[in-house]
Amino acid sequence: MKLDPRTFPRIYLIAEDLPSFTKGDDMITELETRTRQRRMLDDVIHGPEDAVKFFGRVFPEVARQQNVGRNKTSDYKQWEEGENVVTVEEDCGPDRGDEKKWDVYVG
Repeated sequence: MKLDPRTFPRIYLIAEDLPSFTKGDDMITELETRTRQRRMLDDVIHGPEDAVKFFGRVFPEVARQQNVGRNKTSDYKQWEEGENVVTVEEDCGPDRGDEKKWDVYVG
């Protein structure tokens, strides 16, 4: 029987191996701060180091293929001077409860 690559190799974890997951709060906060300060989104924003390392341990093939945690701004030509500009603005339209809304423009 052929092993399923989605479940191989098996790893065993204990509670101490798990990082403190934050639902991406650090990255969302950084994006919101830059947006409110009208700063450019001109570099890679990485998640917390412990979560990045955990992802690499659980999904080593994906982490290796996608350079998880190792991407740099210089890896992306569109972020170079004069290339694509990404603008994010808070959508101040009708309120939908506590859901934050953002408009994203690329061009």
